[in-house]
Amino acid sequence: MKNLQRFESFLESMPAAVALFDCQMRYLLASRRWLDELGIETDHWVGRSHRECCPQGIALNPDYLERSLAGTSEIWTEELTPDGTTIEWESQPWIAETGDIGGIIVKRQIDRTPWAKHIENRLHLLERAIAASPDGIVISDANAPDCPLIYVNPGFENITGYTASEIIGLNCRFLQGEDKQQPELEQLRNAVRTGQECCLTLRNYRRDGSLFWNELRIAPVRDEGGNLTHFIGVQRDITERKRAEELERQSQALRHSEIKNRALINAIPDLIFRLEENRRLVDVKAEKNRHNASESLAQPIEEVFPVEVAQKYLEKAAQALQTGEIQIFEYELCLYGNLCNYEARVVVDGLQEVLVIVRDITERKKVERLKNEFVSIVSHELRTPLTSVRGALSLITGGVVGAIPPEAQAMVDIAYKNSERLILLINDILDIEKIESGKMNFHCILMDLVPLVEQTIVSNRTYAEQFGVKFVLESEVDQARVNVDRDRLMQVLTNLLSNAAKFSPENSTAIVKIERVYPQWLQSEASDSGHSSIQCVATPLQYVRISVCDRGPGIPESFRSQIFQKFAQADTSDTRRQTGTGLGLSICKAIVERLNGYINFDTQENVGTTFYVDLPEYALTPVAATQSLASNTPEELRKRLKQSQLKNQPILICEDDPDIAQLLGMMLQQDGFSTDIAYNAAEAKTLLAQKPYAAMTIDLSLPGQSGISLIRELREQEQTRSLPLIVVSATAQQGREQLQGFGFAIVDWLNKPIDRDLLATAIRQAVTRQAVNKPQILHVEDDLDLTRVIVAIVQDSAELDKAVNLQEARQKLAQNDYALVILDLSLPDGSGLELLPYLNELACPIPVLIFSAKEVNQETTHQVAAVLVKSRTSNQQLLDTINSLIACQS
Repeated sequence: MKNLQRFESFLESMPAAVALFDCQMRYLLASRRWLDELGIETDHWVGRSHRECCPQGIALNPDYLERSLAGTSEIWTEELTPDGTTIEWESQPWIAETGDIGGIIVKRQIDRTPWAKHIENRLHLLERAIAASPDGIVISDANAPDCPLIYVNPGFENITGYTASEIIGLNCRFLQGEDKQQPELEQLRNAVRTGQECCLTLRNYRRDGSLFWNELRIAPVRDEGGNLTHFIGVQRDITERKRAEELERQSQALRHSEIKNRALINAIPDLIFRLEENRRLVDVKAEKNRHNASESLAQPIEEVFPVEVAQKYLEKAAQALQTGEIQIFEYELCLYGNLCNYEARVVVDGLQEVLVIVRDITERKKVERLKNEFVSIVSHELRTPLTSVRGALSLITGGVVGAIPPEAQAMVDIAYKNSERLILLINDILDIEKIESGKMNFHCILMDLVPLVEQTIVSNRTYAEQFGVKFVLESEVDQARVNVDRDRLMQVLTNLLSNAAKFSPENSTAIVKIERVYPQWLQSEASDSGHSSIQCVATPLQYVRISVCDRGPGIPESFRSQIFQKFAQADTSDTRRQTGTGLGLSICKAIVERLNGYINFDTQENVGTTFYVDLPEYALTPVAATQSLASNTPEELRKRLKQSQLKNQPILICEDDPDIAQLLGMMLQQDGFSTDIAYNAAEAKTLLAQKPYAAMTIDLSLPGQSGISLIRELREQEQTRSLPLIVVSATAQQGREQLQGFGFAIVDWLNKPIDRDLLATAIRQAVTRQAVNKPQILHVEDDLDLTRVIVAIVQDSAELDKAVNLQEARQKLAQNDYALVILDLSLPDGSGLELLPYLNELACPIPVLIFSAKEVNQETTHQVAAVLVKSRTSNQQLLDTINSLIACQS
């Protein structure tokens, strides 16, 4: 009863009219407001139907009532009443204790006055605006765990690709994907945690995983009491704006870079211009205080420079475009009555145009002339009288003029020692100049190293005795053959011995050792050290080390990196104990590297220092009884080839220097050959077209077409494809590296100045190819069908022997001599590359042509004569390469 009273009290307090019906729609309870508004006047309404209680009053919609009794909630409205209000009905089912379903009906009056209509219309407008906004708008519940989304507008769906049904109830962090380490996210979390507004930009990800930049603004929503209830977020896709900003940033960076580059270019005193295919100058940057850029712009080059200079520019431009290499040349030009020297660099700057940088080198040439004059004066005007002074003093101290007073003897000794110092200083300066200009000549021969070291020790013994130091030789080898310039190596050893004597304590011993080593530096430095190649008629075996060990103060750690620099001295004070120019070790390093060696040191302060020189050790290459006519010395060639076969064999000399060309001709004519001379590539090709030659020498630095380019062209033509070629050039080593791995089979690479014996060896080796039988080739390949094809390809020029695996290849290499090995990489018992160390260890290394389906790296390319890929090589290309490679071996 008490609960019923409470319920009735609740009904009376509601701002709407409420009634409770049973399953047959008979009244159970009704509020006073319900009774009044529906016009029920009888007091006996309980248990009666609405129609019975109010036959003439407001009727209830039977359809909605039936659905309510079926368990469905319903809301419906009635037409506007005359006073501007609308009646809204709401029915809700309820379940009685018996399980029957009754109904609760609520009647409300909705104000439809103009102000209410305005508010309603405004709400509808806002709703439509939110739905129509291209920005994403979301609302999240601030009081629910994890702030889930309760509303997203269509703009959000369009931006993200997610539908509302997929994401309602989720936190917005799903837009972050895996990119959860953005610093802005912590700012967002703090705003949510403290209920503050914030605006930030995030990297977000659409449903398809694509990135978009999200400019997000969130704001808290509070109720009348100021309590936080929701967050509203507005997001804008600013990806295009970001892209535009990045493009603008890049554009601005390019503009700044262009401004800086132009400022740098304008600061360069050189003349810079582009030379187009039509011979006109464009983008001219004038030389400071000389050329007028506006006058030269768009002018033909012949109208800007004298004809001969313009022609030189055009020739070098054509060479640069043909070879892709920078072309450098110098010329003289008379400007304002003064003769000026210029250096021009021509660089490829497009398909048919070049960039030209012209530098005024007038002052440099002047300095070079002054330096050369100074060197000449030092060489002739100083060394000659100093030699006389030293000789005279030496005679006096030796007693030739009789005894002299002790006081005078002391003065003479001082004068003699200082004349020696002055001569050494002058020699050091001259040596440095020769090294820097590339004019230091070397005359290398094979010799025994041990006697040379012994002689150097004897020569420096007296000098060491001045410091109370003895030299002791500890040699672990009886004989070690090296290919060196005797005087230059003695110069290096003398410097090391004199340093050991100067820096060793008095009454101490400096140890000199000779031992065989395989140095650690070899693999990392030997292949790319840049040492000048000095030709030798022997095969290098290993390295022999000469070390000089003192017990001096050691080298300070701060100075060790400078030890081989010019004028470097650990003690530069005015009171230093030892004298010297600081040039000695710099010269030693240059000499040792020219000998294909290596110099370095080990040191420990207050213990001592050991300097060591590593030189390649050589043994004369033995000639096997079954070896063909490819011997390495003139004597062996003369034994194996009758002089009548060499007499009058025609040799073509391609050399632009008339004196060198004449010298080459005289050398070859004395050996019985006939010679023709071509001073450039064009003349050489003309002579080659007129008659056959047994061999040809080529200088790499030719006017017009370079020697490298000429070699490539000759190897592409049928007539000269197998012509034996010998390179004789000051840049032979650089050319050899440039053509490494292309299968051009040069007989030899000879450096200038010319060694007559090496030249004779190379020429005789080249012409013997016509006096021998077909060369033998070993083809290491497990595909027998391919082997039969190659047999057919080379049958006219070589005999082919086959090996189907590594084991068989090693057996045949041990039993026979081959002019060439054609090597596949994929073999049944391993990789073909495993044969390379074995082939390189042979007394007479055999050239290797890798012919495989696999690509090889650059390191492997440098270990073999040529590399061809099966799928990219025609039969003719294969034959041409084979003929070219066996040209030097057959």
